[in-house]
Amino acid sequence: MKKTWTLTYESIPGNGVQKVTFKSFDDVKRTVREMISHIGVQHYTYEIRDGINIPYREAMARFIEGYVSREDFFRVGDALPSDDIADYPYEPEKIKNDSDMYVDDDWYDEDEETDELNDFNITIREDYLVFECYGDELSLRTNMVVMDNDEEFYEFKFFAERAPKNRFRELTIELELTLNQRWGTSAYPVLILKTLQNSNENLNQQEIATRTAIERKAVGRNIALLKEIGYDIRHDGRGYYIPKKTSALEQNDFQTIVESINRNDTLDDDRKRELIDKLFEM
Repeated sequence: MKKTWTLTYESIPGNGVQKVTFKSFDDVKRTVREMISHIGVQHYTYEIRDGINIPYREAMARFIEGYVSREDFFRVGDALPSDDIADYPYEPEKIKNDSDMYVDDDWYDEDEETDELNDFNITIREDYLVFECYGDELSLRTNMVVMDNDEEFYEFKFFAERAPKNRFRELTIELELTLNQRWGTSAYPVLILKTLQNSNENLNQQEIATRTAIERKAVGRNIALLKEIGYDIRHDGRGYYIPKKTSALEQNDFQTIVESINRNDTLDDDRKRELIDKLFEM
């Protein structure tokens, strides 16, 4: 089975909902990482670092920066940092007392430590990350931390309010994995015809390629072939379509395609029978 990733995203400002199809999971990760990089989290992690419990704040800031910048994101088995401030003991600063001796600065107590956390919140788990910075109201939300290609769906949501220097104020990303049958090239005309017949809207070449798992450059060639042998496939400003009154395949059409499949020397007999069976199930 062939894996195809469909990336659906919308950014504000932007041009509405966009869809892109990928055959490689590595290409997906690179594209998503590039999109997220425009959020500009360094502005907010700078504020996270500005506090008393430096070990905790530095660990959280480093994780956030790594999360949006690492080319491979976080992989299965990677060690994720603890999000519990208790795991990062605060070491009081040494100050001089009246006797000119260095002692612990005791003004930082538990109440002040709790108050310190009111400017940001972070939750880190193996399958999701929630990060909120209350100062500038940046909110990063996603249902995953690890991008593992055994999963079938990912979702990211980013909201960057009062952040005029960021390219995106809002960004929503969805990734969905679909499994498609790897068809022989002799089946391409049948798949394209079926897709156009079953569609209630006009389709451009990329949309046909996405629905059929056929390479985009092969879509145009096969549409031209179908039109050449007489199929009424039309195109307007929105894409290709078959007028409903002529969308049904004639008996002679089936026979022509069956003969084309049988003449294909790259297919064994079992594969030919499978394709012909699928044709007559239409």
